Amino acid sequence: MATLVPARRVTVVTEATLEKILLEELAKLGVHSHTSAHVSGAGRHQLTDDVMPWHTAIRCEMVVSHEVADVVLDYLHGGHFKAYPLACWVDDTWIDSRDSF
Repeated sequence: MATLVPARRVTVVTEATLEKILLEELAKLGVHSHTSAHVSGAGRHQLTDDVMPWHTAIRCEMVVSHEVADVVLDYLHGGHFKAYPLACWVDDTWIDSRDSF
């Protein structure tokens, strides 16, 4: 029978030009794996559509411990990334204890 372990899924949406540095920094903060995809959408400050296909965003999701989630959120809301459009949120989730994250 599966034993579920609490974890947090952190989702970050930001400019695609930041993907490389974002993923490098997340790894330094203790994020061992992630899923990222190019996305488009609308926000309070800007609409994106097919008129500007070169201006894309990414959505990056990671499942991490509660402690790593706190470190990631503190990092993203300070320093380098404060100058860029960025949205992030956290969901409580549970993973199978036989999985690694």
